[in-house]
Amino acid sequence: MCIIHRLTHELREDFDTALQGNNLKEADLKTLTGGARIANIFRERFPFELVKVRRIKKQNKFYSNNSDFK
Repeated sequence: MCIIHRLTHELREDFDTALQGNNLKEADLKTLTGGARIANIFRERFPFELVKVRRIKKQNKFYSNNSDFK
């Protein structure tokens, strides 16, 4: 019973420390995980990818409209 209590206590302390942001490793500061990574990709990459898709759609429309003139 004492071992379970000690392990539970250590887990709670580690969880509290992680939530407070204390004791972070250097790698943790450079790497985003979970929802933060998704939000970062959406905010930084999505606008560029959207422009690419619009450009491709515009080119396809141009080529399909000009194919009648061949």
